[in-house]
Amino acid sequence: MNTQRLTIALLVAAALAWVPATAADHKSGEPAEAAQGSGDSGAAAAQTGEAAESAGPKTAAPDSGSPLDDAFGGDFDFDKIVFEEMNYDPNGDLLLSGQVDIQSDQMNLKCQNFRYVKTEKKIYAKGNPVHIDIPDNNIKATGRNAVYNVATKQVTLDGDPVVNRYTDVDRTEFRADLIMFAQTGKGSAPSMSMKMKPGSSRLPIIQKFPLKGSTAQKAKPQKAKPVKRNNTAIIPQLESGS
Repeated sequence: MNTQRLTIALLVAAALAWVPATAADHKSGEPAEAAQGSGDSGAAAAQTGEAAESAGPKTAAPDSGSPLDDAFGGDFDFDKIVFEEMNYDPNGDLLLSGQVDIQSDQMNLKCQNFRYVKTEKKIYAKGNPVHIDIPDNNIKATGRNAVYNVATKQVTLDGDPVVNRYTDVDRTEFRADLIMFAQTGKGSAPSMSMKMKPGSSRLPIIQKFPLKGSTAQKAKPQKAKPVKRNNTAIIPQLESGS
């Protein structure tokens, strides 16, 4: 009897131990199959998305700026540029032609032909003449040929160059075969170099002109008119200021 009871107890224990394990295996198997199914559907969706992407239009990355921004590479910051024709090669130079008008914080420039060489960081301008305006240094300049070094902010002018620098009271005019000047701080006088070309007979000239309406305008000397008395000319004396 005891042996039978022991045998029954062992069978019951074995049955109880087997049932939960089988259920657990069955329950754990369901998510695995579901996960596998979702993985298959995800892969299919990815393939569908790739196919749709390849079939649809491609969107280019947003541009960093205009070709002019790329040409100057951040060395020359302009506000506005007007021209008739532009040619730009990312591996070469920027060419502008026809009524070129450039407005920037550094300078304002008008010319007929404009070329920027990125490797040299220089602007080459030609015109009849080229007009350069640098408000920070109160300078206006002209010349048939101009070279502007963007890095050093130096301007080189030839072809009958004329540079005018303005103050509140006068205008100083510079004339020479070749004139070079560099931009400086706002309101300060620029560094300047003037020289003759080999074989030239034109001497550099610096001349000041008072501005109209300024207190420094030179007063014209007054001429005393002679007064005739009894056919005798009497020249009056001008009173000297005290």
